[in-house]
Amino acid sequence: MRKAFLIIIILFTAAASYGQSYSFNAQNDGSLTVLPVVFMSLTTTGGVPSFTTESHYDNGITNTSYASIWVKANLPWVISVKAQTANFTPMSTGAASNMPCSVLKLKKSTAANYITLTTSAQTLTNGPLGNNLVSGNTFNVAMQFTPGWGYPGGQYRMNVIYTAAQQ
Repeated sequence: MRKAFLIIIILFTAAASYGQSYSFNAQNDGSLTVLPVVFMSLTTTGGVPSFTTESHYDNGITNTSYASIWVKANLPWVISVKAQTANFTPMSTGAASNMPCSVLKLKKSTAANYITLTTSAQTLTNGPLGNNLVSGNTFNVAMQFTPGWGYPGGQYRMNVIYTAAQQ
């Protein structure tokens, strides 16, 4: 009997130790903040145009690849453009101080119409979220220079401000 009692105790002890499985579950609520960002890179590739022929003064000079832009954004974006000042800054003797920014026109190279530059921001183009490899996020800017015959010869300077922002 003692033997049977010992066997029963061993069986209950084995069953009790087998049934006590320990398992722990935990939960961690994670969060993060992703800020809206728009990055733009502008590279001027066109150089300084020179008016050397009668046709240049009559028709202006057009450079279809004056600048190259790429955009990286985590939201749809828009690029606006404006002149920093209403008139060009004369950089040489004899150059006039009244040549308006409107002698510059620009557009995305694939767009149909030029934008006449003013001191008010105007939409140049817009695009989708993604890096610069996404279709539409890398493009060229065409620029048209049309001072005509109304301003004296010389060197002139104009800052064009490009602003990339969320749509």
